[in-house]
Amino acid sequence: MTRERMITLIHNAGFNTQKELAEYFGISPVTIQGWGYKNAIPYWLESWLINKIKADAFEEMTRLNKELLVEVREKIIEV
Repeated sequence: MTRERMITLIHNAGFNTQKELAEYFGISPVTIQGWGYKNAIPYWLESWLINKIKADAFEEMTRLNKELLVEVREKIIEV
């Protein structure tokens, strides 16, 4: 994974900054800043970020589906 892809995935996973990701994992922001420069990007990071993006999308779809079901039920009751 390139550093550019890592940064894109970090943002797509809902972290506004690398510092937020560091706080989430309980590590130093300097550690993340070094990934792709001084240190290798951890092998697990790409799949973890992709899984978080998918999980967040699933949660959002579930929430929207529940809202839609409530609207449909209300319309059925009105009829």
